[in-house]
Amino acid sequence: MTPEEAKILKNEMNTQDVLATSHPLYCVFEKDIVWGMDPDFSDQYKWLDVEGFEVDLEQYELSEELVEDEEGFAAWQKDVGIDLHINKVHYVVRDRFLNAHFTMKAAHLYINQNHYNLKNPFVYVMSLYRCHEMIKIQEFLKSGCQIKNKLHIDLTHNG
Repeated sequence: MTPEEAKILKNEMNTQDVLATSHPLYCVFEKDIVWGMDPDFSDQYKWLDVEGFEVDLEQYELSEELVEDEEGFAAWQKDVGIDLHINKVHYVVRDRFLNAHFTMKAAHLYINQNHYNLKNPFVYVMSLYRCHEMIKIQEFLKSGCQIKNKLHIDLTHNG
């Protein structure tokens, strides 16, 4: 890191909104959908065709009750002349951690540079509370990378 880069980082870290968080770490997450969950585990579902595309039941003027009734659904398909293979697939949405940054600006830069690979990314601010090594690194960066009398990380700290 050059002295100029250290100065820029110091300024950014000391002037950014910490969002009422002690020792903030700006973490990038994205929403991840896990398909094929047991219906007892998730009440979220979509109707999918055999290729995995979502089927709009209203487009076919279908009700969920009719689709779930195998005999009734088979009779409907025969009456309208459509061979429609669809399944009720349950899912959950989870937040998947991608990486962490010392500034909100850097977190948003990461999202902007990688937007084509990300699905629903967002920044969540976490605290480094009681993470003594990271707090020391953060304080060092906020000082402009100035080594004071001694650089010491107390790994036995219980506070």
